[in-house]
Amino acid sequence: MQKDFHKPIGRRAFLSLVAVGCALTTTASWAAPDWTKDWYIAPMLSHVWTDSDRDLDDGFGFQGALGKQLNQRFNLELYGHYAEFDLDAGGDYEQSGLGLDLLFFLDRDGRFHPFLLGGGGVMKNYVAGRGDDADQALEAGVGFLYQGASGNWFWRTDLRFRNEVDSDTMPGADGFDDWVLNTGIQIPLGRGSRPEPAPLVTAIRSEEHTSELQSRLQMARISD
Repeated sequence: MQKDFHKPIGRRAFLSLVAVGCALTTTASWAAPDWTKDWYIAPMLSHVWTDSDRDLDDGFGFQGALGKQLNQRFNLELYGHYAEFDLDAGGDYEQSGLGLDLLFFLDRDGRFHPFLLGGGGVMKNYVAGRGDDADQALEAGVGFLYQGASGNWFWRTDLRFRNEVDSDTMPGADGFDDWVLNTGIQIPLGRGSRPEPAPLVTAIRSEEHTSELQSRLQMARISD
């Protein structure tokens, strides 16, 4: 007597395909990690092109940022910076500051993430023999992140225009416009929103084992 094997075998095959499909879907999420709401740090080296009214040589320094991704488009950062310069007339000039930046990302897909930035803070200038002075500073710029091969860090570069609203450290000058190039790395501090990898190999082996059992069961029924 001929037996009907289609219903039980088809049902098992369907359940096996569903299990593999779920595993592949979760694996796709792992391939494109979501860094939403993660904190990060960004240590960078800086080159500063100074306003000609400062009577300074261009200088070098560093900038560090502590930031958080707010959503798919925006990051908020608290930053600090420091740089040293040589006065044209001789002497040392130091510049430091703290501020807050808002970053707007044009694209977060793939490995290249371009962004615009804007913000402001307080900047302190120290001139040897003249003392120091603290003033307000405003910034605007462009930059990008490039994801490293491991996916756990980003190469970061930004170019920003910085306007120091007023300064009493340089006689006869009322405000300065500088350009700053920063380059370094950005390192995420959290992984709370990143999904765990799916047990894809286990799912595939389970599906293969199910197929083997189905074949043996069918052969047993035919021999009966």
